[in-house]
Amino acid sequence: MKPLCRALRATYQASRRSDPIARVWLDGRELLLARTGMGPANAEATARGLFAEGSFAAALALGVAAGLTP
Repeated sequence: MKPLCRALRATYQASRRSDPIARVWLDGRELLLARTGMGPANAEATARGLFAEGSFAAALALGVAAGLTP
């Protein structure tokens, strides 16, 4: 996530539990980037926590861990 935060010039970064969260701007839109860790349970827990803290217009999940873990 660090290269993406650098490229998009993150304005805010915080560690929440062991997973980082960064706020970036792209084409005038605010984006919140969050690394959830491996597995659906971790992704769901992080998403629930973020949605409990605020409202969002959309959510997008990307993952590559299955391609890296045997």
